[in-house]
Amino acid sequence: TDSGSVSGSSILSVPAILRLHMARSSSGLGHRPLKAEIAGSNPARATKSSQALRGLFSYGDMASEMKPPNHKGPTLVVHDGSSMNEEQPHSNRQLEGIASTLIGAIAWGFSGTCVQYLFSSTALDPLLLTTIRQFGAGLVFLAVLLATQRETLRAMLADRDTLMRLVIFGSCGLFLNSAVYATAISYTNAGTATVLQSLNIVFVLAISCLRERRAPRQLELAALVCALAATFLIATHGDPTAIHMPALGLFFGIATAAAATFYTMYPRPLFQRWGSFPVTGIGMLLGGITGLIVCTVNGTIPGGIPPLDLTSIAVLAVAVLVGTFGAYGLFLHGISIVGPLWGNMLGAAEPVSATVITALWLGTAFSWADWAGLALMVATIFLVALSPTSDC
Repeated sequence: TDSGSVSGSSILSVPAILRLHMARSSSGLGHRPLKAEIAGSNPARATKSSQALRGLFSYGDMASEMKPPNHKGPTLVVHDGSSMNEEQPHSNRQLEGIASTLIGAIAWGFSGTCVQYLFSSTALDPLLLTTIRQFGAGLVFLAVLLATQRETLRAMLADRDTLMRLVIFGSCGLFLNSAVYATAISYTNAGTATVLQSLNIVFVLAISCLRERRAPRQLELAALVCALAATFLIATHGDPTAIHMPALGLFFGIATAAAATFYTMYPRPLFQRWGSFPVTGIGMLLGGITGLIVCTVNGTIPGGIPPLDLTSIAVLAVAVLVGTFGAYGLFLHGISIVGPLWGNMLGAAEPVSATVITALWLGTAFSWADWAGLALMVATIFLVALSPTSDC
């Protein structure tokens, strides 16, 4: 049988068609049309008993992203994320995830420097600043979704379970992470707050190992040791008897790490069903709405936004577009590919960018221990790049 007449494309090789035919025959699918199996299954809705029958392959958001440049038909995607299209190796997909995660992490570190600048030059409250960032970026996400994925947006909002999960993701994940991060910066600085956020590596690794019922791999342990050593050096300047930061700064920094762990791990089922961009976008908008409610209740919004000069307005706009829309969109897209464990370890680029940009732009002084900690964070990135991908 000609593969183009069956699936609308010629990407299936003869061995692939034979394997697919054998899988269909053994699962009792009989002579059901192949097209229905590619486009009609939805693994997120399938039950455990029917998943082997109706969820062998899925065709959707992730599949469309994996098409080769000159390919015009659908791509057949195995549920573990790999593709049967030999023209687009799985390693290319991993490189895309690594690049997105790193760029998003650098943009997030840059946003921390913008936040520190706004705190030093304006009277903006951390909650109000977070609300402006989240709501502004959420509106940008919404505009893009209305222009490109309107049907997906309508389906997401019509699904009650999905909507509830999005509310939790936006309020307890995205908004809470940004709010405690901004508060940590107000007590310390962008570099220190971002390094403390990197402690989420410890939380994610522990959860991943518990889920997979395994001990950390050697390279994971080495990366973990480097990340913890970097945090120790930057927090204590090499003196274990003293913490060179306010106690509230340390508290909110660790709270940032906990919130970052939640927002990177919680939305994975939503990513698999709807794609990372729509989920991040609606979650961001709902997080902004949460911020509006909080700021209204505590009297921040009725008090009015403090006066801002043109430079502060420009920095705030960049923080919204690059440091929030771009940072979250790219970082969570990368995590949807490489997984939260690997993604959060690659997120070690966040404190590197935050510290370097803060030193160059704002003139913040850093000690030898700070720079040594940054070197260890860079080592973390190289170590995790050599480690097998976790499926947690």
